[in-house]
Amino acid sequence: MAMHISKSNVRILLIFLVVGFVALDIKWLHGGKHISNYVKGSPKPRFHFLLPANKANPQLCRTITSALVNGYPAPVLINWGLDVGDDKMNGYDMTTGKNWGVLQYLRRLPREADDELVLMVDAHDTMLQLPFDVAVQRYRAIEVSRPRWLCSGTVMGPAGDLRRLYERAHQMWTSYDTRDGDQHYFGNIYGRQELGRHRLRGSRDWVFPLRERYPDDQIIFPNAETNHTDYHLGVDLGSSLFQSLNAALMDMSPIVHSRAADLEAVDRAHKTHDIYQTPLPFPQDLLDAPPPPLIVPGDDDHYHGGGGASPSEPRSWRDVRLWANFRARVIPAVMHFNGVAKLDWKEWWHKQWWTGRGRELLRRRTGEPGFALETDAAANTRMTWDELCAPFESDMFDSN
Repeated sequence: MAMHISKSNVRILLIFLVVGFVALDIKWLHGGKHISNYVKGSPKPRFHFLLPANKANPQLCRTITSALVNGYPAPVLINWGLDVGDDKMNGYDMTTGKNWGVLQYLRRLPREADDELVLMVDAHDTMLQLPFDVAVQRYRAIEVSRPRWLCSGTVMGPAGDLRRLYERAHQMWTSYDTRDGDQHYFGNIYGRQELGRHRLRGSRDWVFPLRERYPDDQIIFPNAETNHTDYHLGVDLGSSLFQSLNAALMDMSPIVHSRAADLEAVDRAHKTHDIYQTPLPFPQDLLDAPPPPLIVPGDDDHYHGGGGASPSEPRSWRDVRLWANFRARVIPAVMHFNGVAKLDWKEWWHKQWWTGRGRELLRRRTGEPGFALETDAAANTRMTWDELCAPFESDMFDSN
């Protein structure tokens, strides 16, 4: 009898689209405070936010800023202070080495932490634009179907499952090299998992994506492991959590959603208005979320776009500028500037909802008692914001 692989078996989300879990019921905040590391005896699970980065630069500090102003926990910097050829890199280069650094971090976690949620994003080309709580809600709500894209630069899932995934990627790295980098290993793992799932189901749908049919003697079936190993990998088809921009730049625009005329004009410019026949919908999770922290009573000068909403209008996420994918009809929580999209990184940075208030919002977070950025280094495991990023603040906040 064929085994049924249900959607509840999906736990890790990769992005281009993503890898994520949908079957967890975990509180990600402890006592209202942001927590990044496991503490033995803790009564509640923790959230681990990992950024592979070996040194400070403006790109890293922009990524951290985008996370902090949106309420994410302070990150842990992976492979901090290391370089190619260092013994601790175990022969990895700095690109594939992020896999090794993340695996080392996951190996150090006790098994009691296996259900704790881990988010890893590329440290130098990722921008987080929506609240932390909204991102977690979207991760848990994702339903997985056929994949379109995979990207190893943004990964989210429980620590235990991610440990198994990265152990397998490390095994593959020790077996053979590839010029395709870490992307190749995760794509290979995902493909073999899906092949195994289809075989367990007794399905051959993966052979005929366009509904063609051929006799069995004309089909060469790929080799697969005799015993199926499931890594709980899934893909965020709708890009509601992670948006890879390499092939989607032309689908994206920043817009204040409460401005109906502007919204329709941009929709028409994308040639999507006639396709959908309805305005770009605004997600319920953002309507339910607390307003952006920059919106305070009597502060009408900092609505995005120079006078966004009037004092009489509802003050919510609809009243600030957010990047939306007009073809997918989504406002992604996290944007990954991979491939050619890296060229647009700095320009987009100055068109975020916090532009004009970024430094103030950042100081609010970094001024919290006990706030520190953590690293996996043997020494200097904790740093202040100023120690890491003060030299780059002018480039981040004062230039356009």
